[in-house]
Amino acid sequence: MKQKIDQNKLLFAIINVIMFTIFLWANVITPLSGDDLDYQYIFWTDKRVENVQDVVTSQIRHWEIWGGRSVVHFIDQFFLMYDKMYFNIANAVVFIVFVLLIYYMAMNKKVSNSFLILEYALLLCAIPHPMETIVWQTSSVNYLWGSTLILAFLLPYYHIAHNKKKYENSFVVSAIKVSVAFLGGIVSGWTLEAGGAMLLLTLVMIVGYQVYKRETIYVWEIIGFVGALIGFAFMILAPGNFNRADIVLSEGEQRTLIAELFFRIARETFYMVKNMWILFIAMIILYVKSKKEKSNPNIRMEYMKAALFIIVSLVGVYVMTASPAYAERVLVTPIAFAVVAIGILYNTAVYSLKDKTK
Repeated sequence: MKQKIDQNKLLFAIINVIMFTIFLWANVITPLSGDDLDYQYIFWTDKRVENVQDVVTSQIRHWEIWGGRSVVHFIDQFFLMYDKMYFNIANAVVFIVFVLLIYYMAMNKKVSNSFLILEYALLLCAIPHPMETIVWQTSSVNYLWGSTLILAFLLPYYHIAHNKKKYENSFVVSAIKVSVAFLGGIVSGWTLEAGGAMLLLTLVMIVGYQVYKRETIYVWEIIGFVGALIGFAFMILAPGNFNRADIVLSEGEQRTLIAELFFRIARETFYMVKNMWILFIAMIILYVKSKKEKSNPNIRMEYMKAALFIIVSLVGVYVMTASPAYAERVLVTPIAFAVVAIGILYNTAVYSLKDKTK
């Protein structure tokens, strides 16, 4: 039995190494282009970015003039100071971390090579134009790295709610956790507009569930949420967002308020169906397969967790209705949450029924 488990873990590692190699190769063959070339300079100047101070100066200008995604654009400009090979390796690592975060939220510590393969397939099928979205440098730092930071910050919250364990720590350890949670919250909340909104909603739902169940709520959970709220506010309230919105609206078609609202909802729906249809089919199949297990209270809890990620995923799609501009790439975070839901349903449908048969 132990040998079989070790073989499963070995195969699990091999699959990830193969995907890391493929993704690294995809990064190597993708040259810098478009926004990559622009972000090699301090924003809207002809001075090349040469050090961290230049990056900070550039991001202050970017925040004031064009947009509030300071964290991900800081990362992008930092890597653009060096040979692209450094970014190629880092991006491949982040992609694997992204996959493993989704996997862990869905399957916890269970080793399932079948779901790992399914996860890779679903992500690469659903993420719009993967070579442009998660390989091209500026886009991947925005959407792949931004989504990874959000999932990483969310993980301890989900772990507490999922495992229902109580932790007693010394004052020093607690202080470190509070500090890390606050700074991590600011960084993760300051990544993506849709992703930040999804993060805050998920935190509210998890902590709300803990309150409902009268479970222990730790100080770091509250401080982390406050940090995420502060980071999100700095991103959304950036003066550059309003400047860019004015430009987009002035160049776009003039519609009535109701017509514009319906247009944006239709826009979000179209791109969601276009890219995420395969995820919805997977959810339906897995739900039907596990339907007979609904009488089991543990199964009902799994359905609740899957529903949480599905709801937040849909919110991530339609929250962009507030934005006059739209790009399919923003779907990366909603897709990640949807795949977590699929993993939870997969765990329920495949392993619960298998255990019952045994």
